[in-house]
Amino acid sequence: MLPALSFYKWLVVRTWLGSWLLLAGPALARGATPNVQLTRGSWQLTVAPEGSLVGIRNVADSTRMNWGHWGYGWGLLRHAAMPARAPTVFNQPALRCPDDHTVECVYRRDGLELAGTRIITAEDEATEQYPLTNTGPARREFPLGTLSLAVPFSDGCEGGAAWCLHQNCNAHLGMGGASAWANAVRMSGAGPHLGRALSEGNAAAYSVLEGATSNDRGHLAPHPAAFALNPGESHTMAWANDPDWALVHWLMLKNRKQLK
Repeated sequence: MLPALSFYKWLVVRTWLGSWLLLAGPALARGATPNVQLTRGSWQLTVAPEGSLVGIRNVADSTRMNWGHWGYGWGLLRHAAMPARAPTVFNQPALRCPDDHTVECVYRRDGLELAGTRIITAEDEATEQYPLTNTGPARREFPLGTLSLAVPFSDGCEGGAAWCLHQNCNAHLGMGGASAWANAVRMSGAGPHLGRALSEGNAAAYSVLEGATSNDRGHLAPHPAAFALNPGESHTMAWANDPDWALVHWLMLKNRKQLK
């Protein structure tokens, strides 16, 4: 007879098996390009072949919580005119890893180029950089609400109380322009948590992605403020994630911007 597992050991095993089946299983079954995994300091990031973050974990977290909701395209650019559930308005990118702590991908379509770069820095920050470049011959305008970058947090009430307390969070967003932030706190109140701040660009609003319900509500998408690009010009939205949940102090020290 097998020895009884403690609740936390059972939770770790369940999380590991579930993550492996979700992230590795489909790729292996299709013979597709495998996911890319970065590990450094407090972070373990997993990037899918289409360029989205499908795993955001703190290596010191015994429960192995994934802060991103798999299947909703964390970091994929969305356009207001795109069909519902479409993963991206761009082509399938080729992933490139210039070193052990960086993943780069480039999307191109209709005179636009989006570069997505994820880096785990020596300062223990997981950074995301998304420069959008106008490679076409004409000026392009993007009113507020036209573009958004998906950030689907694991913020929901599905799976039962025991699961939610340790594997889900309450996500709070503040779209304060250049000082935009997100604060994700695990439902149990026990750390580690996740702090997120805009380090470049201007986030003026956010919307809720399709598929969100009252029990599965963390599918959020910040919108950059209105901007225009002449041929050859670029506009960047960049975020820095920090394992310290004391977000206000982190913003003041690390974001290099004064809170209003």
